[in-house]
Amino acid sequence: MVLYGYWRRRVLSCLLLFALWVTPLQASDGVETFNDIPLTDLSGQTIQAKTLITGKPTYLKFWASWCQPCLKQMPHFQSVQETFNDTLTVIAVNIDLNDSPADIARVKEKYGLTMPILMDTTGRLAQRLNFIGTPYHVLMDTTGQVRYQSHEADQALDDKLQQLAKQSIAGDALALYSESHDAPSDITDSTPTALWFTSTWCDWYPETSRPAMSQNCFQSNTHISKLMADFPQLQWQGVISRLWTGEKELEEFREKYQLTLPLSLDDNDKMQVRHHVKNHPTLIIFNAGKELMRIDAFGDYSQLKAQLAELQL
Repeated sequence: MVLYGYWRRRVLSCLLLFALWVTPLQASDGVETFNDIPLTDLSGQTIQAKTLITGKPTYLKFWASWCQPCLKQMPHFQSVQETFNDTLTVIAVNIDLNDSPADIARVKEKYGLTMPILMDTTGRLAQRLNFIGTPYHVLMDTTGQVRYQSHEADQALDDKLQQLAKQSIAGDALALYSESHDAPSDITDSTPTALWFTSTWCDWYPETSRPAMSQNCFQSNTHISKLMADFPQLQWQGVISRLWTGEKELEEFREKYQLTLPLSLDDNDKMQVRHHVKNHPTLIIFNAGKELMRIDAFGDYSQLKAQLAELQL
């Protein structure tokens, strides 16, 4: 318990370093700033960014436990923590998509990670920082300005880290995403609606690291057109994650599974954040503007069909 208390105090003290870069960042009325974004540590405690204080530049790495390049970069990431512990605040930010505290803890133990680990449980921090795929490195100066973003743990990143540590990083600050979370809803009151959230890659990319996730995605991809045919009274819409996905990958995905429902890329994760989607795939059914059902297990088609039939829409 004494050891746990020591590490908890150490982590929380590091977390207190997380907010000088949130305080100066202001936005126009109705637009979220970093101050409003909650993050969660591995014990489940919510950390409000507005309560944090720092005096050092910040290095954030966005990652997932099923992301193979993320894991390959972990030794480099831990080396950065050890090398720049006195001059940079280093934080591992898990994107909290198809992940769990247990999954994250296993990665922490395997690679001996000693930096604070937070979960972006709402997805709003990644959204504000223009996140488009893991791994994602974000360097911020002491005023909260984003000075560098990249996906590679390479010499360019190392050079920028050296400059950041010396507070001599050059170049203009990078723009942040700034959309109001009071944006109009995509759900109409008049028509029952089915939103299907998924990724173009989740059927094959985690096939080795997360075979159950891969299989669930494959079953979802093969079942969704049958569900659409069996429940034509629903207004169907596929919401495709923009992670590693552009129009080319979207069309290849549509053709691969011969999908007939409308598909759209989730620009800046607006839909995923708005509807608090934590797993791909997820099917959400709405009626009269209210969520009626949420499904994220797609193994048995007859069971899926029975679940939707119970709604009697």
